[in-house]
Amino acid sequence: MHLTLLDWSVISVYLAALIGMSALIGKSQRGEVDYFLGGRRISSLVIALSIMATQCGSVSIISAPAFVALNEEGGLLWLQYELAVPLAMVVLMIFFIPLFYKLKITTVYEYLERRFNYPVRCIMSAFFQLSRGLATGVAIYAVSIVTAVCFGLPLWLTIILTGFISTIYTMMGGIKAVIYTDALQLIILWISVFICLGYGLFLMDDWQGITSILMQANLEAVDFHHHGFGDGRTFSFWPMVVGGLFLYISYYGCDQSQVQRVLCSPSIKESNRSLFINGVLRFPLVASYCALGVFMIVFLTNNPELRAALPVDHYDYLLPLFIVNYLPHGIIVLP
Repeated sequence: MHLTLLDWSVISVYLAALIGMSALIGKSQRGEVDYFLGGRRISSLVIALSIMATQCGSVSIISAPAFVALNEEGGLLWLQYELAVPLAMVVLMIFFIPLFYKLKITTVYEYLERRFNYPVRCIMSAFFQLSRGLATGVAIYAVSIVTAVCFGLPLWLTIILTGFISTIYTMMGGIKAVIYTDALQLIILWISVFICLGYGLFLMDDWQGITSILMQANLEAVDFHHHGFGDGRTFSFWPMVVGGLFLYISYYGCDQSQVQRVLCSPSIKESNRSLFINGVLRFPLVASYCALGVFMIVFLTNNPELRAALPVDHYDYLLPLFIVNYLPHGIIVLP
């Protein structure tokens, strides 16, 4: 499918708005606190949407539905991980955020310098740069898969373009531009999930067939039958909840990409509110991604040509191919 003038217009308006917003934000900045912490004046809701977007953004909307649709062990078991998020938020709100505000730090690595010494700060900062660089590469790759399929361009070229545009608006507007862009993109992605679901259901005719397919599919979402310790079961309840608790505490409380966003709030109360909102909204967001994956189980059964079009061992192309081949022009560029 080739993009039409309508598609290119939507893309152009979006990119122009993105860069224009970053430029305006950049002009209003007066110092280091503005650039790195948004002047500590960003609302808790926007920060919550931003930290949600860092873990449930373009990578998730591409990989989660494919995981649910194509994982024979039961892709919905991944939802058990999300049950650990509210628990982790409580720990952060009680212990981490008050400490960070008391120390008046800009980065989490300042705490390491005060607690230990300067070399420790440098070493951990270096590890952060390396890990975030790799993680950012994965995120750019996921976005580039969609753009490559939609635009009909080589994947390497869309990777370069995506990275270039992201670098431009980040440099111009600092953390405030990043947070507002994250929030905007998350809203668009969440709307896109329901567009894909709604339009896909509109294309379905055999509703009795849908029921029979879902009855045969593995839709187990909670596994209390296995303990996960050496029994070969990767997605059991207790390992995922306990492991997820420590994972999310370390991610939201020790990873600078998250701590910096939370510290953009004007107070401890507002920071805790952003974490609370994240803890409440993350599960329904991920659940909607998984619901799209359940729908794709049915759609793949009724449309075997879509499964045949998937590149071998590249199942992340499932949703981009569905979007390009079945959604109308003007909408295919939104996800």
